[in-house]
Amino acid sequence: MKYVNIIGKYLFGIAFIIFGIVYLVNAEAMTLIFPVTGGVVWVYVSGLIMLFAGVAVLIGKKDAVATFLLGILFLIYVFLIHLPNAANAGFTDTVITLQLLKDLAIAGAAFVYCRSAAKDRSWRLV
Repeated sequence: MKYVNIIGKYLFGIAFIIFGIVYLVNAEAMTLIFPVTGGVVWVYVSGLIMLFAGVAVLIGKKDAVATFLLGILFLIYVFLIHLPNAANAGFTDTVITLQLLKDLAIAGAAFVYCRSAAKDRSWRLV
C-alpha cells in the first residue's frame, strides 16, 4: 500500500506542475476559458497555484496549504465557469457537465490530500 501512496503522490504532483507550466506559457490563449474579468490575471494566478501545489506535493513542504489553495481554485472554476455554462446548456451538454464534475473531483482530491496525506501541516487552518 505504501507504493500506491508514493505513485499517487508523484502522479498528482507532476500533473499539476505540467498544468501550471502550460497555464503560464500559454496565458494569452488560456484566457478564452476564463470568461471572468481579468482573464489573463486569472490564468497566471491559476498557473502559479498549480505549479506551487505540484512542487509542494513532490517535496513535502507547505503541501497542506498548497493543496488547500488548489482545492479552492478548482471550486472557483466549478462555480464561476462550469456551473453557469452547464446551467445555460440545461445540463444536457455532456462535455460541459463532465468538465464540471472533473473539476469538482479535483477539488475534492486536493482537500483529501490536504487533510490526509500532507507532510507539512505547519499551516494552522488545515
